[in-house]
Amino acid sequence: MSNTRFITSKNAICMLTIPGVYPTAQQLDNFAADNVYTTDDVNPVEVVQGVDGQVGFGLLPYVIKQKFTIQPNSRALSVIDDWNNAMKSGGEVILASMVTTLSSIKQKYVSLDGALTMYHPIPDAKKVLQAVTFEITWSSVDPAQT
Repeated sequence: MSNTRFITSKNAICMLTIPGVYPTAQQLDNFAADNVYTTDDVNPVEVVQGVDGQVGFGLLPYVIKQKFTIQPNSRALSVIDDWNNAMKSGGEVILASMVTTLSSIKQKYVSLDGALTMYHPIPDAKKVLQAVTFEITWSSVDPAQT
């Protein structure tokens, strides 16, 4: 039996739930050819050293920024448009949740309390319409049992 582990990202499945807008999870699809999503690094621990050489460690809260890149003909663009429009019309932030399945590494991640913190509301038009980005900032992203 081979120990080969595959790292294909094209089969990533992102199921986004937006209460009051899409209470049934919607699959984000039609990602850009070279980028499904990126996440920022987090700094969960602060380390300080006093003049006497003693070191202290402190656990810090952090958020996780996840930036998606989708093709302009993706149905996901309508989902994000609807989310943004629901917040504008209601005058309140609507938080989402998501389950991401990365089948190539047999891993799932559960993302909770996500806000739409960056949004490109219209595709740029060059020779062809360009990919669109949006960012969700999560209060937590944790591995789940597969």
